[in-house]
Amino acid sequence: MRTLFIALLLPPLAAAETGPAPREVRLDLDGDILPPGAIARLGSTRYRELSATRIALTPDGTQAICSDDDNVRVWDLKTGKTAHVWRLPNDFRGVVSADGQVAIQIFLGIRGAGADVWDVPRGKKVRSLGDLKAGNRFAAVALAPDGRSVVTVDARPRENLVRVWDLASGTDRVIGSIKFEPDYLYFLDGGRKVLAWDARGTVAFAFDLADGIECYRVELTGQPFLRPSGNRFLLHTPPAGVAMYDAATGKLVAAAKLPAGLKECQPAGVSPDGRCALLWLGGEMGVWDFTTGKLRFRVPLRAGPAAFRDDGKTLAVASDGALSVLDAETGKDLLPPADPRRLAGPPMVFAWARDGKTVGVTGSGNGPGFVFDSQTGELLRRPVHERLIAGWFLLPGLQSHPLPWRSNKRDDDPVHAGAKALLRGPDGGLPGFRITTGGDERMLAIAGGDHEPARIEDVSKIYWTLESRTYYRDVSVRERYTGRRLCELSIARVGDVGFSQDNRLVATLEPAQFRVWDIIAGQELLCRRVVRPDRPPPDLAFGDGLAFSPDGRQVAIGNRDGTILIWDVAIPRPKPAPLSPADLLRLWDDLRADDPKVGWKAVHALSDRPADALHFLMERMKHVTAPDATAAKTLLEELDSPTYRVREAAMKKVLDLGDAAKPFVEESIKTANGAELRKRLETLLPKMTYANPPTGDDLRRLRAIAVLEAAGTKEARGKMDELARGLAAARVTVEAKVTLDRLGARDQAGR
Repeated sequence: MRTLFIALLLPPLAAAETGPAPREVRLDLDGDILPPGAIARLGSTRYRELSATRIALTPDGTQAICSDDDNVRVWDLKTGKTAHVWRLPNDFRGVVSADGQVAIQIFLGIRGAGADVWDVPRGKKVRSLGDLKAGNRFAAVALAPDGRSVVTVDARPRENLVRVWDLASGTDRVIGSIKFEPDYLYFLDGGRKVLAWDARGTVAFAFDLADGIECYRVELTGQPFLRPSGNRFLLHTPPAGVAMYDAATGKLVAAAKLPAGLKECQPAGVSPDGRCALLWLGGEMGVWDFTTGKLRFRVPLRAGPAAFRDDGKTLAVASDGALSVLDAETGKDLLPPADPRRLAGPPMVFAWARDGKTVGVTGSGNGPGFVFDSQTGELLRRPVHERLIAGWFLLPGLQSHPLPWRSNKRDDDPVHAGAKALLRGPDGGLPGFRITTGGDERMLAIAGGDHEPARIEDVSKIYWTLESRTYYRDVSVRERYTGRRLCELSIARVGDVGFSQDNRLVATLEPAQFRVWDIIAGQELLCRRVVRPDRPPPDLAFGDGLAFSPDGRQVAIGNRDGTILIWDVAIPRPKPAPLSPADLLRLWDDLRADDPKVGWKAVHALSDRPADALHFLMERMKHVTAPDATAAKTLLEELDSPTYRVREAAMKKVLDLGDAAKPFVEESIKTANGAELRKRLETLLPKMTYANPPTGDDLRRLRAIAVLEAAGTKEARGKMDELARGLAAARVTVEAKVTLDRLGARDQAGR
């Protein structure tokens, strides 16, 4: 990371008057300016194309035009930078011209009718196609190679009419009709013909645009993959063949029976001269030469959009998160060697080292990982196996996996069942929301879906339901022990959410910013605006995944350009004053409060002063044991007392014992003599399930374990080891064991 100081020059007003202070500008290792508040960039943006669904090369081969359903990016292939970024219309569905200049947006269902023609660089709608009053809706659309005309097929009011539109005047003429609703339309034969086909059908039709006459039909066998290109189109003939057809006549030009080892192939394109076909072969890409009947080459690129240049000598591919330009004869990559800092695909998981000085990043799929200096962005080590990164580093990159903490948890799991039951609706269904946890799972961030809650009987299927939602809004931060709310954040559209390690802060990613909030107060502490020329998809924020550094002063955020930005989020806190004996007693009492705000204020206050708090806590925290014989006998006598007040007080004593009382109640039911005593015991038992939040001393000890973990001293671990030897099924016992395991993993990560 480099730093520049830019002076703002103003006309001199007086000799003694000083101008404004220089503004600090940080640069990444590529020399690009970092956003205000960012410290370093991990990875490189050069030739990083992550989301393209369409690609084309300019005739001179100096630029690649990539587009998805949100943006068009024009890449300078000499520098690896984007020369232009143009936004497509909102909720875009349609076609984009090869040069990215024109887009045809069609409307389906309730979204509208007809189609709009857009000048993409200017972001301006040029005209609308179709009679909107009549409710024209198009099933498919194609844009002519010269950009002057459009072909559509009606979905209604008159189904399957084929129309040709003149974009200059907006007029149309009907050239025919087809017997099915096509999925795709393609211009062929230099724009003189159009090919319509249904991916589920058995026949593709070609029409002459001049007279509307059907020129020919092509029989489709199995699941077809038509890949038209200029004067040729390619058809996959299962199980192991490809056939090329002349676009003017529809006649077979060449066919190839692929070698047995190439059974799993998918045609991706055909060269303009019709000599070769581009094939995806599992995890590789190959070019098949019809003249020689052999593969010219195979390169290790996974499937992605690809296209030949007009002269057929080179081809462009967007694969594994990067651009490649290959020699069509040899497969040699014509771009400069990849920067070693360039991540192999989008960052999947990233994590801070225990000391906060480095960040580890796993590659896409099974690709190698990386270790970066978090303050400079320098690459320190590569390749690194994903499992090693998981072992070395402390905190996970908090990717927003729906319900990661409970999708595979049973109702009898003491760690998760309480919050799970409280968050579930009264009818047993689960509301439609996304839940993210912190590294220790003590806090839950719940982002609500934009639709009504959905009833789901099988929690293992919640993932798929959440995936179908458009976006999430608002965040409720809750304590996992009780499921009760600490704060509610009103956010119109929210992506990933992440917690600081000490559970004081929560960060939210949004379309054009991220914010840091105080968990207890629900107060916004910091906002960083992120201005990018491209627009994120409607269900995403500007980034994907975030993780606080161990000290909570920095945040790593996965950027949509395939890099990770390290942001400064340091928030000053006053130095804590020492705790008096009276303060300690008050905080000890607060730890058991039903209000999680009160309880977690006490956790933070004690964690800030370990010298005062640890000895005090360790004297008072005891492991969970069942009542001894004398105490059990006394409780039974009081539960069976003829005096109402004594019985009620005994009921409260049993409940205050928490998980420790459950074995006592279960055994007492078996031996109870009187019907009234048995009835009272049977009334108590359902209140002792994990579905009910912990109370009293159980809740206090659970929160106090968080203080012991924050201290991490030998004495604190010794106390947790004692707690872990308590009653096996008690929540305090389980929490102590889980915490010790987590500390052990951190120790291993630091070696």
